[in-house]
Amino acid sequence: MLWSLKAIEILLTFVAGFIAVGGETYRKAEGNWYRRITGRGWLAIGCLSLMLVSNGLSLRAGVAAQDAKNRALRVFRENVCWVVVADGGARAGYDHARSNASPYLIGGKSGFEAVKQAQGHNSSVVEQIDAVGVIETESVIERLQELLDNGSIQPFVTGSCPGIIAEYFG
Repeated sequence: MLWSLKAIEILLTFVAGFIAVGGETYRKAEGNWYRRITGRGWLAIGCLSLMLVSNGLSLRAGVAAQDAKNRALRVFRENVCWVVVADGGARAGYDHARSNASPYLIGGKSGFEAVKQAQGHNSSVVEQIDAVGVIETESVIERLQELLDNGSIQPFVTGSCPGIIAEYFG
C-alpha cells in the first residue's frame, strides 16, 4: 500500500507540474480570485491537493507499519525474556540445550537455537524467532544475561518480562 501511495504522489506531482508549466493557469482580469483561475489552473490545484492527501495517507500508513513492527519486536523480546529470565522450566531447558555436547558447537547449542528449543512447544513463537533472526535474538539474550548478572533484574519472577522489556529495551 505504501508503494502505491508513493507512486500516486509522484504521478500527481508530475501532472500538476506539467500542467502548470504548459500554459496559463491564472487570468490577469478583474473579479473574484477563484474566477481568475483557468481550467488548467484548477486541474493543477486539484492534482496538488490530491498529492497532499496521498502524502498524508502514506505517512499514516508508514507510522502504522512502524507501530506494528515495534509491537512485534516487543512481543518477540518478551518471549525470549520468558525463556532466559522468567520461567524456571524454560530456563532449565535453555541451559540444558546450551550445555549439551554437539559435534558442531563446543559447549552446546547457540543461544538462538536454545531459545527455539525451549519455545519448541509454541510453533508461532519459534516462527517469530526465526523471522527476527540470529543476531537480534543473541543480542536480546546477551542483554538479559547482563541484567541478570549485575542484579538489575531477578530471575523467575512471574509476569516480569513486559516490565523488563519496557524498562531496558524501550
